[in-house]
Amino acid sequence: MLNECGGDRIVDIGSGSGRPMQLVLTELAKLGLRPQVTLTDLYPSPEADSSPDYWPEPVCATNVPPVLRGVRTLFACFHHFNPPMARAVFRDAFAQRQPICIFEATSRTPPAIAAAFAIPFFVLLPAPRVRPLSSSQIGLTYLVPIMPLLALWDGLVSRLRTYSIVELQALTRDCAEVSAGALQHFLSAWFAALGEKLA
Repeated sequence: MLNECGGDRIVDIGSGSGRPMQLVLTELAKLGLRPQVTLTDLYPSPEADSSPDYWPEPVCATNVPPVLRGVRTLFACFHHFNPPMARAVFRDAFAQRQPICIFEATSRTPPAIAAAFAIPFFVLLPAPRVRPLSSSQIGLTYLVPIMPLLALWDGLVSRLRTYSIVELQALTRDCAEVSAGALQHFLSAWFAALGEKLA
């Protein structure tokens, strides 16, 4: 995307701690790409030694400040937006002529949903090796298994709320009004190609 757009800037939306972007930058560096990155969040929490740069003001994904130019990225957070908000995220990017990339680690497919029920085991098994280990941690993990159940709930709901390729395409359909049709044609072809790769 960076090469196709001829840009070298990334504006990450919903960055949280910013750690996922560090992994992305490591992989991009292996490809010889070293873009400038600005992390943003509705509730910014930059660390003292934050790198890349963290935008200090709150940034809403549906109304990104025009001064933040570059390829917009959303990692594992787009499923938190309901359809009207998700559509507004796309429309804001189109209105400002900024590319947007959405990455999800989940999907709403039967195998993915079934796999969610294995999540509690990934909480139960490593818990004794976590340090420092407290009595409350043991109690809430094994005696009253609140922690495994919360992890299951979070994983299951995330999968059920993840948009499909067809739904993402539908969310961008009315963006032709903003982009004069050209960008919508590109997106339709791109979503179709992505759907073939995932099939």
